[in-house]
Amino acid sequence: MTTLKRAKRTVMALAAMTFCSGSSFAEKIELTAEDGKTAQMVASMVASRHINHPQIDDALSEKLLKRYIEVWDPQKLYFLQSDIDEFSTEKTSLDDKILKGDVQFAVKVFERFKLRMGERSEKIGALIDADHDFSVDEEITRDADELPWAATEEELTERWRKRIKFDLVM
Repeated sequence: MTTLKRAKRTVMALAAMTFCSGSSFAEKIELTAEDGKTAQMVASMVASRHINHPQIDDALSEKLLKRYIEVWDPQKLYFLQSDIDEFSTEKTSLDDKILKGDVQFAVKVFERFKLRMGERSEKIGALIDADHDFSVDEEITRDADELPWAATEEELTERWRKRIKFDLVM
């Protein structure tokens, strides 16, 4: 294994272990009544004090859903289309839930992200160590907005393979 490969593998492995093994990350999130009250208070403040005075409604709910998913998976490397479809069933109810102090959706998305990240981390090391044929003419879409969500684990694995190969070249 070349020194560059070894260094990249070490850095990625350390990052994954740090991210996955931290006690606060590995533990299941337990919500309290205070979390709900905080959400209600923030929603009220946004509606009354934000410069635009946005309405907390279904339109805002859809924007919140999209933004929250982008926060956790901006490059579309973890969530599957089935996850997005499941999350989207709540796209017009998030506003109502937040106003009632129900923030369980945020936990649901975060827990799914942790699950998907764990699944990916098991495969990343093998992809880094794999022999890559740099003579093959391949393309990688670097702008995630141009990509659909992967429908299968295999599609995600292929995205990761190309991304790792690209990173090794760089």
